[in-house]
Amino acid sequence: MRVIDSIWLDFTTACNRKCEHCCCNIPNRQAVNYSWDYFEHLARYVYGVRRIHLTGGEATAHPKFAKFVPRLKELFGCELLTLWTNGFRIRENANVLHHFDDIFGTLYDDNAAEIEWMVENVGATYLNGDTHVNRAHRGGGNPCGRGRSDAMVIYSDGRLFPCCIGPGIPGAQSIKPCDEWRTKVLAVPLPCKDCWFSE
Repeated sequence: MRVIDSIWLDFTTACNRKCEHCCCNIPNRQAVNYSWDYFEHLARYVYGVRRIHLTGGEATAHPKFAKFVPRLKELFGCELLTLWTNGFRIRENANVLHHFDDIFGTLYDDNAAEIEWMVENVGATYLNGDTHVNRAHRGGGNPCGRGRSDAMVIYSDGRLFPCCIGPGIPGAQSIKPCDEWRTKVLAVPLPCKDCWFSE
């Protein structure tokens, strides 16, 4: 049985890129920069979770990224704070990067300088941009590694999804944060039959 110890946090649904096959379906979603109250609401229910992982959209596109980041570990009572980024505005936010325990950068054809800077200056780990799989592809409807992971659920648009791809899949089921979130989110069907990562 999955034991959730990590929440991926859509920090914003805004992004500086418009990738055709974005796994989060960002080009087809409204760009929203979430408020501090939005994060406080989630923290009431998930305080003490081991890891909070900022994603999006592009987390650094949030206009209050530098203001909010230093307060997140205390807000969530988490052991680890991590970030996934394409390097957008990363240098202008350099003064808050030390608050992250790990940073993952996605490498594309046009952002090598930003990724190299992150690797050299903050010890970031970089990943190739191959997470953008053609959205027309459908697998066999079985959970991929993301859906089988003991770690991850995602909070997006005020709801918890059982898989980090969920917010990008129209019709994916989710729950509102509640005291029983760890149990209830595991009862939500994974959206594998409509997911391009399914096995």
